[in-house]
Amino acid sequence: MTFKANLPVASINKYDAATGTCAEVFGDNYVSYQRDLESDCCAGGMMLADLPRNVGILIAWIFMLSWIFLGVAIGADTFMTSIEVITSKEKKITKKDANGDTKVFHTRVWNATVANLTLMALGSSAPEILLSVIEVLKEGFNSGTLGPSTIVGSAAFNLMVITAVCIVCLPAGEVRVIKQQAVFLTTSAYSIWAYIWLLIMVVIWTPEVITVTEGVLTIVFMVTLLVQAYVADKYWDAFTQKYTSVGVKGLSKKDAAEAIKAAHLGKDATPEELADALKDLAPPKSRAHYRHEAMKGKAHKNKVTPEVEVAAEGAKSKVGNVDADSPGVSADPESAGIIKWKSSSVDVMESGGHVTLTVQRVGGSKGEVTVDYATKNQKAVAGKDYEAKSGTLTFKDGDSAEQSFDITIYDDDEFEKDEEFTVVLSEIKGGAKFEKHTDGGEDTDVCTVMIVNDDDRATKLTQAISLLKLDADSLDIAGDDWMGQIKDCFSVDGEGPKAVIMHVLTFPWKLMFAIFPPAGLFSGWPCFFTALLGIGFQVILINDFASQMGCQMYIKPSITAITFVALGTSLPDTFASMQAAIGDKYADNSIGNVTGSNSVNVLLGLGLPWLIGAVYWSANGADASWHARFHPVTGKFPLPQATYDLYSTSGAFVVSKGDLGFSVIVFTVCAVLTIGLILVRRKFGQELGGNKAGGLASAGFLVFLWFLYIILSSLSTYGFITLPI
Repeated sequence: MTFKANLPVASINKYDAATGTCAEVFGDNYVSYQRDLESDCCAGGMMLADLPRNVGILIAWIFMLSWIFLGVAIGADTFMTSIEVITSKEKKITKKDANGDTKVFHTRVWNATVANLTLMALGSSAPEILLSVIEVLKEGFNSGTLGPSTIVGSAAFNLMVITAVCIVCLPAGEVRVIKQQAVFLTTSAYSIWAYIWLLIMVVIWTPEVITVTEGVLTIVFMVTLLVQAYVADKYWDAFTQKYTSVGVKGLSKKDAAEAIKAAHLGKDATPEELADALKDLAPPKSRAHYRHEAMKGKAHKNKVTPEVEVAAEGAKSKVGNVDADSPGVSADPESAGIIKWKSSSVDVMESGGHVTLTVQRVGGSKGEVTVDYATKNQKAVAGKDYEAKSGTLTFKDGDSAEQSFDITIYDDDEFEKDEEFTVVLSEIKGGAKFEKHTDGGEDTDVCTVMIVNDDDRATKLTQAISLLKLDADSLDIAGDDWMGQIKDCFSVDGEGPKAVIMHVLTFPWKLMFAIFPPAGLFSGWPCFFTALLGIGFQVILINDFASQMGCQMYIKPSITAITFVALGTSLPDTFASMQAAIGDKYADNSIGNVTGSNSVNVLLGLGLPWLIGAVYWSANGADASWHARFHPVTGKFPLPQATYDLYSTSGAFVVSKGDLGFSVIVFTVCAVLTIGLILVRRKFGQELGGNKAGGLASAGFLVFLWFLYIILSSLSTYGFITLPI
């Protein structure tokens, strides 16, 4: 490594007020920082014209960029909501138990880990990924500076700063650990390998050129990551029993329960304390939920929310159908018993008015037990087909009597097919358990209510709807939701001047995304694609305004990218991770997903646009624009003579190795230290929270690493540090 103050450049730019364009003034006696100081021109972009350097423009552009980032957060929230609806889709599986009785299970279509590494990662990283793609298209299938640097800068902020925030945000005495250690180790390894691979492509294998082979391999690594993460998730127990370092014999449910009991409760624990420690909570709320809550500025609440708008928020992903005819459970006077539905499925006529559901306590009655219940949409929709209902049932000490409650069924006199909804038992307290050999396992218990259409007039229209594969409810809800979400844009959320100001600032963005189809329409896919287009438009604005703002501040694009742009695109995820750290029992949703998101950023966010660029030049060959851009003497971005000669006919997708290569090296070193710190903290069973002094020290070290990354990358960009690469 060498340090130097002089770096000759070919030209400076001057602004021509008459033409409103930038004119290059050639000269060889300028060093890089002199060039930046003397240039008075800021080039335009896809939507902005060339502009002179001006303090007024700088101030305006700072506010404008902040406003666009606010819009991106709103757009990403809409996008993530559509993804939550898509990934929460369930299917029914029919199985027979040991007695030959038929059971109906509800299971997610999407594997949770695969969903997190594909759609969820795309949702949280959509601005950075789209920025990289759009920049390649904007530059005529050539690489830009803002996109790649933003991805690396965002990864640094996510891994170091978000982790630091999550470590110290928990209340005193609380601890969070990563439950899916196998998945975390897999994504951590790939997050390091992704950046090493980036360095291999740009610096070592074919320096400053990305070939089609390299682009294809990058996408292959993405697919390999998905496969390995899926395997790690599916065989989680076996993996953790071999490699866990939490201080327990393994992280299977049985072993973890024994370890927690021995470590924290002892023999004198009350039934309530024992139940709270032994029970494995239902799967945590999704990252989309926490991002949505962060956008609304709401504190996390451990409460089932059966609202239609976000498909019950996916809070209970492992719902199932309870077996009413399971083998009898022998009574144990010292046991709190098992809580179950009297019947796992109930049919009710649409004109019946209501359905009565009954919950039983069997196998024991010691101690007071409470259990929550809440309705959940399937094909039937709360508010239209049935009454949304939730509450808590309490069984007193010694009480084993059945408890029942009614749910109102709406007869809307419309022509519909038979539809069902489910009622989920969860959050059991007092030492009782659910039957584990059901769809919900040890976490939840579910009753399926089938609303049978008894309207004789519906026959012909029902047949027609079946042929069209449509549902009258879907059409009605889509219309109501679409108009409702547009109307919501005009109402002020809150009271006081602050609420009014925020309403004025966010109104254009809210209206833009409210015009798009609602997330509940056709399983969320129309909302998914239109929201993606909306974010793409915002990214074009970010590209233009960020480039000009950096120029106005005499900051080079790569530094603008790893600071302002990375910060603006990552702040919503910061608040979402804080919500997840506080609200979840485990750290997977807060920091466990960061490594997966960083892997996807490179493997998809750079792999896709670079593959597009490589295929384009491989198919078309070098043209006049390519020579004008990369000629060793006259080119705007001159290549070394040997590299230019090698590709002068075939053309190539060129990526400068200077700033990016050094930035990747620094990030990789900092990333290894960060993951090492997380694993060290895991050794003491407290990835998040725990000892306050230790937490503050860990967070301070991570923030120091982030600042170190920014400073060293900046020194490299301005030529004060160079590496012989």
